[in-house]
Amino acid sequence: MSDTFPVAQLSQAESPSLYKSTYEDNSLKADTDGGYEFRRSRNTRRPRISFETGFISLPHADYEVLDAFYLAHTNVAPFIWFDYLRGINRTVRFDSFEPDYVGVGTKKLWTVKIKMSEL
Repeated sequence: MSDTFPVAQLSQAESPSLYKSTYEDNSLKADTDGGYEFRRSRNTRRPRISFETGFISLPHADYEVLDAFYLAHTNVAPFIWFDYLRGINRTVRFDSFEPDYVGVGTKKLWTVKIKMSEL
């Protein structure tokens, strides 16, 4: 199994409506006895980013590719994900993988929501 997110193997791209990025709080905080809060920036690294993305109405064959990739990496192994909004590759790890079956009749479709954190 490759260490690159398998979007090239799928019949459709990630859904822009499910894309979201969040920066972690990269400051050190200390409370005082008077109720004030002191903050200073942590200069050891830039803030990590968490990402949410996913697929809407994904065909079953594509879902099986994503599911196999998730099971190979779970929430432990890092992989390369292409951040299509910013146009760069990022090294991330899964935080959650949430498939939801939305098929009708014999048409098997899935909506998959994925959360990842940058290393």
